[in-house]
Amino acid sequence: MEIGSALTIISTVTSIITATVLIFTYHQNIKQNKPQFDLTSVYTGLPPNRKPHGFHIQNPTKPIVHCQVFCNGVPLETPFGVHFQKWVYIHAGGAADFILPDDLADIDNATIEVKDGKKNIYPKTKIKDVPYVL
Repeated sequence: MEIGSALTIISTVTSIITATVLIFTYHQNIKQNKPQFDLTSVYTGLPPNRKPHGFHIQNPTKPIVHCQVFCNGVPLETPFGVHFQKWVYIHAGGAADFILPDDLADIDNATIEVKDGKKNIYPKTKIKDVPYVL
């Protein structure tokens, strides 16, 4: 009886350790499969007239096949024109720019999100919280 209960304890501890490692590995794989990119907002002008003009996406590791940027649910245009409004392909190591509309009323409360097709690859965030470059 002593050996049986010791084996039960050892197998239970081993199972818990194995499950923990598998869960950790699974979460790491999910993070690796998402495209890693930098999203920065581009501002024009100097304070106090400084306002956001658009967004710059750099994608160093994986391509984003159907990249779309939405501001308050409306897709943003690229400098390439309206025919790229649906989506843009960003190759690995590439970059793309998206332009905010000039008639955006409430910039302080406007939200931005980035999608690859139907998948969210950047959570819905307020424009003022996106890191910026001058």
